[in-house]
Amino acid sequence: MKPKQEYTKKEMYLNVLDEEKAIQIMQQKGVTKSSAGLQEDWFYTAGEIILKNGKLENEDAHTESTWATPCIQFETFLGVETIECSKKIVKVYEEPVTKKVKVTNFLSGFVYEYDSYYDRNGQFVIDFPSSCAVKFNKTKKRWEMLTPHLCPDDCPCRTKWQYKKVKK
Repeated sequence: MKPKQEYTKKEMYLNVLDEEKAIQIMQQKGVTKSSAGLQEDWFYTAGEIILKNGKLENEDAHTESTWATPCIQFETFLGVETIECSKKIVKVYEEPVTKKVKVTNFLSGFVYEYDSYYDRNGQFVIDFPSSCAVKFNKTKKRWEMLTPHLCPDDCPCRTKWQYKKVKK
């Protein structure tokens, strides 16, 4: 039987590409191909957008951010022109309600408190502050990483540890 996990609804404010404005600008400029991306992070987010039959086809552009500004960019006879093309939206998502657990590091003996929850498959997950998380694999009887391992060497997930639920 899976444990019941409670969820809370949260709101996230996003800057997204305003497709209607982008279509209007591309039609005014007479272009069918353009680049779109996030202005402050162009190198990693830019991709091609194509105007076909009055609709935009987004090939591989990342045009959604909590902090960066979506824009379109195209070549003119004077050079490259970049135009801000964003609108703000509110995205509602569910986040698990967490409970505190105590984690003891076997190497140092220190006791830490972290957030934990049960994921949608009933797996017990401990969320570490270094943006990594682990879950207990019942079939393999071991803890496994949920996220790519980019945390520092002294992160609790890299060492042996055990947890106990914190009593309130």
